[in-house]
Amino acid sequence: MSFHNTLEFYLNRITNRIKAAFNVLIGKYCSYDREINKFHSLTYSQEGEDCLLHRIFMNKKIGFYVDIGAHHPQLHSNTYRFYLRGWNGINIDPLPGSKRQFDKARPNDLNLEVAISDSTYDLIYHAFEEPAFNTFDPAVAATRNSTLLSKQYIKTFKLVDILDKYLIERMDIDFMTIDVEGLDLDVLRSNDWSRFRPTYVLAESLGMHDIYQVLDSPLHFFMRQNGYSLFAKCLNTLFFIDQSP
Repeated sequence: MSFHNTLEFYLNRITNRIKAAFNVLIGKYCSYDREINKFHSLTYSQEGEDCLLHRIFMNKKIGFYVDIGAHHPQLHSNTYRFYLRGWNGINIDPLPGSKRQFDKARPNDLNLEVAISDSTYDLIYHAFEEPAFNTFDPAVAATRNSTLLSKQYIKTFKLVDILDKYLIERMDIDFMTIDVEGLDLDVLRSNDWSRFRPTYVLAESLGMHDIYQVLDSPLHFFMRQNGYSLFAKCLNTLFFIDQSP
């Protein structure tokens, strides 16, 4: 290899390292080859739920979502992909300090640091080293393979009261996603389905991997009673669609 080629080789290596370091520092990947990777499909969800939602709402430029048990502005998020598309909505999570994190990363959303249940009372919140395991359900908490950091009482609110306070009457909700680690049915029961009817509802179904278990479950029965039918399923997430006229 000639001196010129050697020099060019090492200069290119140095340039690429500087570019990579710069991209990491600013949180962008300018060197991402769009042509080579044009068929890639980004997902921020835990089980690819946002990919299915993207397919459903592919041609809808502006929309509104409600994310209950939002957990993190980006990680395991069913709504962040839509935020990047220009949508907005309400993110709800009881984790102390979560509002500050959401306000910084998603300032165009309404971010609430509250807990949702079917009654207004104080529930024990189990906080783990892995925040995705946090739960109000003591049975679910007992199965967690993570260090328990704390247990504290947190006041809960009904979903209908939150929506009544922050939504315009009859405002369209394109989809609502619920992931509250075992208490999804309690959250669903706390809504007024005659007033607030998302077109799609996503709810977690822990332990129900068999479709026949899902069809026989109280969660499925409740949604059927309220005019929704099972539309799709990921490993732990059920998709329901509004069947009302």
